Amino acid sequence: MSGDFGFDSTTDEVLSGIDLDGRIALVTGASGGLGEETARALAAHGAHVVMTARDLPKGKAAAERIRSSTGNPNVEVTELELGVLQHFSGLKEFHAVFSSCNRNFHLDGPRMRGRWCGDCPKCRFAALGLALFLSPEEVVAIQGRDLLDEPRQEKGFRELCGLGLDKPFECVGEASESRAALVALGRSLQWRDHIVVRALQPELEQLDVPAVERLLEPLPRHFIPAALCKRLGLPESADG
Repeated sequence: MSGDFGFDSTTDEVLSGIDLDGRIALVTGASGGLGEETARALAAHGAHVVMTARDLPKGKAAAERIRSSTGNPNVEVTELELGVLQHFSGLKEFHAVFSSCNRNFHLDGPRMRGRWCGDCPKCRFAALGLALFLSPEEVVAIQGRDLLDEPRQEKGFRELCGLGLDKPFECVGEASESRAALVALGRSLQWRDHIVVRALQPELEQLDVPAVERLLEPLPRHFIPAALCKRLGLPESADG
């Protein structure tokens, strides 16, 4: 691969001459724009592409466009975000250093002090997902505050749930995941009296919200190469 690329370089130019057959590529935010174009280019060069998207119907439509334009049938969309947070909630040795705040990661350094700004979609979705698996005290220990108990956060959580507001552009879970998480928290003794949960729960109960347990069910197969599964002591995918 040549390093002579610039702002005008296309994805096909970057991947020119590269055969990705047998490789698996995970592309987040792939329902449009750069994410979709990245997924298309990878699929065009033979990769098995797994796409995640904030809007699942849009993601499925993008995957169909890519399969049609590239002739590569191995392009699919899946739900991941809550499952990632479920797994991380058990890795307590990393809670003190974990961050999922975009304002904390820039090429020229962070935009604020600390690991969480507490006022962006990434912080809110992390709070929502972690609350499903941790106590309020544990979430506060990670983020430094309880976003679900702050009145001014209601608008931001409404956006995550797609309740009359546009879904945030940042890479967070789908609206269905946020809705399912809030409904589940509304039935939790630890979380049901938190300000944001109480404010949104009645409205969400009137909607067709998937059970959070369904969203957390693992897929019957994964895309970890067999050799790596063996080294890590993980079971291989059911379909090999």
